[in-house]
Amino acid sequence: MAGSHIDSQPTGGRFDGAFEVMAAFEAVEAIRAAGLVPQRAIEIVAFTNEEGCRFSPGMTGSDLFTGARTLAEVATIRDAPGVGQCDALAAVLAAD
Repeated sequence: MAGSHIDSQPTGGRFDGAFEVMAAFEAVEAIRAAGLVPQRAIEIVAFTNEEGCRFSPGMTGSDLFTGARTLAEVATIRDAPGVGQCDALAAVLAAD
């Protein structure tokens, strides 16, 4: 598994986290271009809300993945204006 998170702290830098996600894609692309076949699957992850800047507490993406939190628990997390984390995600996905 390779990757990182796609959210960032306000002063975390323009490519904080997102660079590592893209690096994972590039690594897999290089492996395929070289004609190599991994012995195991390579999973690329792009976790959300790891920094916890908008929705506190952070680490919700990796916590869901590892089972440290349930989706029901994460669904109760709201930002300062009261927008739920799941509602914000649905709005982003609907904007596509």
